Amino acid sequence: MHYPDKDYKERLTSLGLLPLSSRRELGDLGFFHRCKLGQYDLDVDKFVVFKSKNQQTHPTTRLSADPLMLSFQRCKTESHKQSYFNRIVPLWNQLPPETRLSNSISSFKYQALDF
Repeated sequence: MHYPDKDYKERLTSLGLLPLSSRRELGDLGFFHRCKLGQYDLDVDKFVVFKSKNQQTHPTTRLSADPLMLSFQRCKTESHKQSYFNRIVPLWNQLPPETRLSNSISSFKYQALDF
């Protein structure tokens, strides 16, 4: 099929596809969730820091109540700023808590796709 009169987003929508950037983000989130569940032999605690209930946070933010939020790590190099584990922090933190708590990857992907 050829859609010369439709722009990129309209063609994707008509075919039921996501833009490449959204597919990449969903794949990144799925990989991180699998690692967090222990489905891959990668200890995410070596690369990211989860907010804990003991850390000082502002009492009116959701950070204070959600230990599954990630905190940003300081980066000394530009390449480290663009690394996977820094790129995943804002995506992960934007997800609703019930999505981050999901125990199955299919449920997680379904909820993340809806968000």
